[in-house]
Amino acid sequence: MRLSKIIILTVFCVMSFSSCQFMKNLFTGSAEKQSRGKGPNEIYLKAMEMYESKRYEKAMNFFDLVENAYQGHPRIDTIKFYKANCLYFTSDYIGSSNLYQEYQTQMGRGAFTDIAGLYYALSLYQVSPDVELDQTFTKRAISAFTDYMYRYPDSQMTEQCLEYIEELNQRVYKNEVSIAHTYFNIGYFKASRVTLQNILKQNPSTPYREDIMFSIVKSNYEYARTSVPSKRKERFYDTIDAFYNFVDEYPASEYLKEAKKLHSHAHNYSEGTAEINEVTGRVISTKLKIYDKRDEMAEKLEKYNRKGNVKAAKKAKDILDVYDKAIAEYEKRIEERKRDVKINQK
Repeated sequence: MRLSKIIILTVFCVMSFSSCQFMKNLFTGSAEKQSRGKGPNEIYLKAMEMYESKRYEKAMNFFDLVENAYQGHPRIDTIKFYKANCLYFTSDYIGSSNLYQEYQTQMGRGAFTDIAGLYYALSLYQVSPDVELDQTFTKRAISAFTDYMYRYPDSQMTEQCLEYIEELNQRVYKNEVSIAHTYFNIGYFKASRVTLQNILKQNPSTPYREDIMFSIVKSNYEYARTSVPSKRKERFYDTIDAFYNFVDEYPASEYLKEAKKLHSHAHNYSEGTAEINEVTGRVISTKLKIYDKRDEMAEKLEKYNRKGNVKAAKKAKDILDVYDKAIAEYEKRIEERKRDVKINQK
C-alpha cells in the first residue's frame, strides 16, 4: 500500500512538472516552430510585426531567438529596447526596469537611451509599494527620475517627473513618519526621536516640518520620563532644547499649548519639583481625604452646638481633634520626604 502511494505521488510530480514546462515553453516553442528554416532577418521582421500589433509576449519570444545573432549589429539597439518595452507593456515592471537599466549600461549612447532612462524610472514608479511597506523601490524611482532630469534638462517630461518625485517623496515621508509613530506607540521613544530627526536631515524643507518638530519634543519628553533616575535630568534638558527649537521656528503653532505643557513638566522634572511631587503625592492625597472628613465633622459639631446637644458635640469635638493631629502629622511627613529627595539629588 505504501509503495502504491509513492508511485502515485511520483507520477503526480512528473505530470505537474511536465505541465509547468509545457506552459513555460508554449510561446517560445511556437516562436521556434515558426522560425524554422528562416534567417535572422525574417525572424527579426516577425518580432517587429508582433510588436507593432501589440502581441508583446510573442514579440518577446522572437526577439529572444534573434538577439544573439545581432550582437554587434545596429539592430541590437532596437532589440534590447523593444524587449524592455514588451515587459513594460505586459506589466512586468521589475523585469522591464532591469532591461531598461541593462540597455543604458550596455548601449551607452544608443538611439533610445533617453527614453530608456525615462521608462526605467517609470517602471520603478509602477512597483513603488503602499506607504506601510518597504520603500526601497520608491527611493530608487526618485533617484531615477532625478538622474533623468539631470541628463536631459530640456526634456518635455521634466514637469511630469517633478510631480512623480513629489508624490514619491510623500510616500517615503509618510512611511518614515509611520515608522516613527509606531516606535512611539510601542514605547521606543529614542528610536522615534532618531527617526524623526533623520527625516528632517534628509528633507529639511518638508512641508510637514512643524509636525515633525513637535513630535520630536514629545518623543524626547517620553524618553526622559521613562528613563532611569540617573539619566532623567539630562534627558529632560534635551526636551527643553527641543521645545525651544520648535517655538523659535513656530511661535504661533497650533501645538504650542501642548508643547508648553511638556516644557513645564520637563522643567519641573529637571529642577526636581516633579520628582518631589511624585514622592509626596500619596501622602498629600491621604491628607486631603482627612481634610474632607474633618470638614464633615466640623459641620456636625456646629449642628450639635446649634441644637444644644452637648454630649454629641463633645464627641464630635474629640474626633475633630484627632483629624487635626493627623493632618499635622501628614504635613510633617511631606516636609521630611521633600528633604530626603533634595538630599538624594545632591
